[in-house]
Amino acid sequence: MAANDVSTLNARKATAAMLVAFALFAVFYSEGATRFARDLPGNALTDVLVNTADTWHRLMEDLGPARLAPAVREAFERSHSLSW
Repeated sequence: MAANDVSTLNARKATAAMLVAFALFAVFYSEGATRFARDLPGNALTDVLVNTADTWHRLMEDLGPARLAPAVREAFERSHSLSW
């Protein structure tokens, strides 16, 4: 396999991994997208992004995945406070 072929294969694998990570982030941490959109400088595009992020986050809360991150965070905080 030529070096160029290996590089192309690696680029495809990296792209696939980034797309999977983005999809998981969008589904399970939609609150982060909302926070990010609200921190952007205000303009017409930002208004659209904020509304879209808010709508997506509400959908993920209704479907359930957005409730997973706070539950996991709370479980880790509780386990951290346990003493042996």
